[in-house]
Amino acid sequence: MEYKKHLCLVLFTTFFLCSAFLSAQESLVCFYKKGEISKRSKNQENNFKIGQLLYVKDSILVADKAEVTLIDNLGNTYKIANKRNYSFADAVSLKNNAKTESTSKKYLKYVYAQFMNIEEKETVSGGVYRGKELMYLPDNYAFINQNSFVDFKWKNPGIKTFFLIIRDQKNKKIISKYKLNSTSLGVQLNNKIYKKNSLYEWTILTDEFADLKKLPFYAFKIVSDKEHKKLENNADYNAKKVVDFILKTKE
Repeated sequence: MEYKKHLCLVLFTTFFLCSAFLSAQESLVCFYKKGEISKRSKNQENNFKIGQLLYVKDSILVADKAEVTLIDNLGNTYKIANKRNYSFADAVSLKNNAKTESTSKKYLKYVYAQFMNIEEKETVSGGVYRGKELMYLPDNYAFINQNSFVDFKWKNPGIKTFFLIIRDQKNKKIISKYKLNSTSLGVQLNNKIYKKNSLYEWTILTDEFADLKKLPFYAFKIVSDKEHKKLENNADYNAKKVVDFILKTKE
């Protein structure tokens, strides 16, 4: 009898603590992702991107060989690396207690707060682009070697003519504009034009005179060979650099 009472007390306490945590923790932020991760929210399924929020009623679908790291408002991390669908409750049950190499809880708390602020501002201003993005490669927030050739690729929605625009991310000055009848173009990012440690962005138009203020852009940063190798060989370092990059473009 005493054993049953003790067991009930343990179960009740566990349930209470879990419920308290879930009620206090209403969202997680995507800090790192690799591979295909989809977010399901309000009967809609979209690509889950770094910096986006996962709310209590949302879920994420992790594809084979994909992985994602989420963070909360206290700087805790939650790592998911197995193929399946995860509810919000599933995600928060996967708290990681090990320290990451290049990040601290103080930094992660800062990142969480920054992305929360961005989400609130974009929701109020209506600044979130909800249309269909054509850009495919290079990925948004990519790091590219200085003076290298880059293959820009995009999807074809059944249009014959496209316009590729590359511009300075800060002052929005157009650097290059191409008219194309294909869905890819190799461009050498000449170091006389594309400066190391500078930010740039690109987009695809189907209308030459479209309003650029209403279109999504993919950002990229020019880095040295040494920096690029560090990004390829260290997942924690890569995650931090990508997040810092995203926050920089949102300033």
